[in-house]
Amino acid sequence: MKLSPRITNLISIVAIALGIVLSILIIWPSLQQAWYDLHTLQARKQIDRWLSNPQQAFELEDWIAARDALQEANRACPAVAQYHIELARLQVFRAIKAQQAPAIRDLFYQQAIEHYRMALNVQPNNIHSIANLVQFKAYLGQADAEFAQLFQRAQRIAPHEADIQLTLLNAGYQNWPRLTPEMHAQIRQLENRALQQQQQKVRKLQANYPNLTF
Repeated sequence: MKLSPRITNLISIVAIALGIVLSILIIWPSLQQAWYDLHTLQARKQIDRWLSNPQQAFELEDWIAARDALQEANRACPAVAQYHIELARLQVFRAIKAQQAPAIRDLFYQQAIEHYRMALNVQPNNIHSIANLVQFKAYLGQADAEFAQLFQRAQRIAPHEADIQLTLLNAGYQNWPRLTPEMHAQIRQLENRALQQQQQKVRKLQANYPNLTF
């Protein structure tokens, strides 16, 4: 049966409309992220400035505004690891500013740990999130199974990356008294590898731990 021109045109319009709707649905996550990237740009730049010079004075209102912008982006785009990471970095800055109040400092470090965990749920092999999580767990003296697993995962992913080597070694030295002999052996293996690549930097790091034998 031949359709009338009116029905044919209607079908064409509906098909075009459906195509537009499907296209919007497909690209919507990217459009949404692009908008929140722009919305949080000032907050992310501010975090970079704060962490580049943590001793500088800051206004609490600015910190709250940065946190709120990133939390809004995080709620809208939970699958974007970068928002979790920026929230973690924001907490680290407050921890640094609270060095004279250990209980408050450690609360901020713990919040940073939680954000890095969420980032890893999105990007399991993000080496910098893994290394930072290991480091801040060491700051808090958390020498648990998670610490060991992340330490091992970081070495598997980036065994020769210089900055990661130093971060892991620092975390291992900090947590040394609380770690098992098996973890001690892994740290020594990493240490030997790092000494071959960047002996001067490793020795400088070790100088911060005079109670350990190297």
